[in-house]
Amino acid sequence: MRTWHSARLTSRVVIDDGLSLLELEVPERVHRSFVRPGQFQRVRHQGTEAMFAIGSSPGATRFEYLIRRGEGVSQALSEAAIGAAFELSTAEGPGFPLERAQGLDGAGVDPEAEEDLDRIDRDIHLQREAERCQRRVK
Repeated sequence: MRTWHSARLTSRVVIDDGLSLLELEVPERVHRSFVRPGQFQRVRHQGTEAMFAIGSSPGATRFEYLIRRGEGVSQALSEAAIGAAFELSTAEGPGFPLERAQGLDGAGVDPEAEEDLDRIDRDIHLQREAERCQRRVK
């Protein structure tokens, strides 16, 4: 059985129509479980749960998520008042295989590693765009 931990919505920045950068303050046990970029987490609200990629760096005590408003939990996160309570799992998944990318210069990279690096590059780009938009909104 999964253990759920309490968290509070601390910030929401609307990036585009239906796209928001959110920040949740998470308890110590949750932030200590996040050890590798690319891990995800389950967020639960009023009995419904969904999985979201953690956009923060490991070690952060507040987790960021770039979400598109939909139904269920993503809608609740998009519309909830600052301070609203949500429940979180600890971080899950293996994350990105960053050690496979160390020292690579793009030559002789196996196709599987190249796909992983492309995903990492896209995620970094999204994070940077969200940060730029957040600075413009402030």
